[in-house]
Amino acid sequence: MFISKRNNKVLLMGIIISMSVFYCGDPIPVEEMGNAKYEIARAESVKADMYAKEKYELARSTLFEAHDLVGNNKLKEAKAKAIEAMTLAQEAYNLAVPELARATRVEAEQMISEADRAFAEELAPDTYNNAKALLATGDQKTTEQKHFEAFQSFENSREEAIKARNQSEAQAQNLERELVGVEDLIKEAESYGANESTPDKITEAHNAVKRAREYLANKYLKDAHGEIVKAKQNATEAADLAKKDYASRKKLEASGEVESAEKDMVNLKATLENVNLKKNLSKSDEAQESLKNTEEQLSAAQQSLTNAGQTLEQQKYSESIDHSKEAIRLAKLVKDQIPALLVLIKENRKPDVLTQTKPETESRPQGAMAEGWKSYTVRLIPEKRDCLWRIAEYKTIYGDPFKWTRIYKANKSQIKNPDLIYPGQIFDIPPVTGDLTKPAMQPKKDAEIKNESDKEKSIERPRMNTEETKPEPSSDNTNSPADNIK
Repeated sequence: MFISKRNNKVLLMGIIISMSVFYCGDPIPVEEMGNAKYEIARAESVKADMYAKEKYELARSTLFEAHDLVGNNKLKEAKAKAIEAMTLAQEAYNLAVPELARATRVEAEQMISEADRAFAEELAPDTYNNAKALLATGDQKTTEQKHFEAFQSFENSREEAIKARNQSEAQAQNLERELVGVEDLIKEAESYGANESTPDKITEAHNAVKRAREYLANKYLKDAHGEIVKAKQNATEAADLAKKDYASRKKLEASGEVESAEKDMVNLKATLENVNLKKNLSKSDEAQESLKNTEEQLSAAQQSLTNAGQTLEQQKYSESIDHSKEAIRLAKLVKDQIPALLVLIKENRKPDVLTQTKPETESRPQGAMAEGWKSYTVRLIPEKRDCLWRIAEYKTIYGDPFKWTRIYKANKSQIKNPDLIYPGQIFDIPPVTGDLTKPAMQPKKDAEIKNESDKEKSIERPRMNTEETKPEPSSDNTNSPADNIK
């Protein structure tokens, strides 16, 4: 901080008054001494004690000499010394200012460099650009020999750069999340066999992730961002190449499974040309329905295989893989059902793989269903049998057949084979998203249960017909590529 000349003179007026007691009428060099003191303070404000130390110290000692001369009543010599001290202080100031400006510029440039490494250009662009602009202003002032103004610009630049660095470092968590996303991409690539198909790219992706984490730990965010970009690029390329290769292999596998199922179906049809078998088939509605379902499943497998090929050509590798997996699943189901179907026709009865008594369902606590969950009882619909695919497709369930796996996973204790479910089974239907573990249900209070029991007793029940009543067919006519034999 500079000491103003006016304030300095006010301070010295007190000295004049006190000194006039001893030197009344004598020409005390108050103004000269005040000016010297002011110039020394100004030199000190620009660190002359560091950058012009010799001149600065000499100015101070000369002013002390002036004070001593005043004390000895050598006022003329005191005045000369005060003027000399002022001149020395001015020289010290002029020597120190350029050096201070240069040193401050170095500090500002260093802080801008740190802000740059913290990726401030991207994360704190306004503050970062302002720091650079102030640095340029300081350089211009230096060229104009306005060293103190240059120093001020450099100092402001340094402060802005520090602010930009701090603002950027506060956003390091965003890069951390981006890095986690890249790591997930690497895992996906590896799940498709990238370690075998593109080992170099996967290795480089891992190395880039490692370097990125080291840079993040040191808050070198720009370097971390650069490594994240490298890791993502390598992981993406590895995933694309591996996924393409995997999709091609899966398509080939699906082709083999579907071809095998087609051969089994051709052989079955040839076998069914036998007169006795043809007669048995014509007499068995169950066998005809089972044959129809098996043919539909083979058709669905063929369609899934076609879809797998089309999406593979379109470079939609994830979709192609899904279609291939569905083709494989359906083809294997056809191959498993054909022998059982042949047994049904030959022996004119229901083998175990095709029929099963209604399985026992777990007893359910009395009370409301857990929030978001539903209950569904499998229905006997000859025209279009319930299967997990169709149940998931019902609008009252999910409206999306591909979500059948959620029903399967939530009811594994009841479903031994997801392609074989039976009328009467009661499934817990989980919400469309979220955990597949059903929350505990709140039991009804004893009083509620008793009231319901008493109410039932008070109702006169009609005599039940012993003949089994078939459920009404479903009005849902949606075709399913995964129609199952029950």
